Amino acid sequence: MYCTANDIINELTERIAAQLTNSIDPDIDVINTRILEADGYINTYLVGAYELPLRSSHEYIKGIAIDYVKYLMKKGRVSIGALDELIKSIDERLQNIVDGKYYLAGETVKNPYITVVKHPSIIPDKVWSGYGTI
Repeated sequence: MYCTANDIINELTERIAAQLTNSIDPDIDVINTRILEADGYINTYLVGAYELPLRSSHEYIKGIAIDYVKYLMKKGRVSIGALDELIKSIDERLQNIVDGKYYLAGETVKNPYITVVKHPSIIPDKVWSGYGTI
């Protein structure tokens, strides 16, 4: 999982997490279900760019996961406009990874071209043959 139930509770506060899970205390099972949904959403972006599962944790991905869980938990409870901005931000950050604008260090890149601009040293030499220099 890209984030934990404790990450969500710390982000929202216990009181709000409890309210959003319709419980007196934060319902960890509900939160974990939303975390799994967030992982799936994130993986739909990453699957074409990186080998999954990712080898290590990344604060950038963790932040996206936390935001997506918040989105899922608030959906139907707050104004659509506020959630539109949140999901737009999530999608933009994920697209930055796919487009190679943000690189997940230490991960196996499926498409070496997404890192050409910033990290040419990690691309195998055979990829460069016939393409000249950058």
